[in-house]
Amino acid sequence: VSGCSGRLHQLSAIAVAGTLKGRFTEAMLEQKQRLPHPYHRSKYECEKLVRVTTAFEVRVYRPGAVVGHSVTGETIRADGPYFLFKTMQRLGRNLPRWMPMLGPKGAPLQMVPVDYVADCIDHIAHAPDLGGQTFHVVDPKAPSFRRTFNLLAEVAGGPKLGRNWLRPLWGMSP
Repeated sequence: VSGCSGRLHQLSAIAVAGTLKGRFTEAMLEQKQRLPHPYHRSKYECEKLVRVTTAFEVRVYRPGAVVGHSVTGETIRADGPYFLFKTMQRLGRNLPRWMPMLGPKGAPLQMVPVDYVADCIDHIAHAPDLGGQTFHVVDPKAPSFRRTFNLLAEVAGGPKLGRNWLRPLWGMSP
């Protein structure tokens, strides 16, 4: 890239953390994390490549799972969390709503509306003196997997994840 200069904006993803447990900050990339999916690996490899360039000022953006518009809900994709919704609808047709589901407690589930991601990147892209930095474009108060699952279950008409799934049935803790 000889003779070029300017600013390079790279759209990565929080997926670069792979299966690493615990806190993963903007300053982190190579943490010996496992990257089990080609999508995770591609984001990781791309970030490594842009970080070694000296021809450009680089800004890296790592959004969570990008979902529909925050106001209208409109989306052009039907993957990711949308597959979960279809499964919940099937569960709702085949199981009673009162039946608690067994599921993980889960860490925060990072889903961010497309308009939020676009606004954040637009703001950061035009801010001075941020070259060489990485930005997590995520919800600072993201709901847990259980909370997200239960909100979707309410709309889909399916059963919810229970806190202690045995207690409501037999009065004992797992």
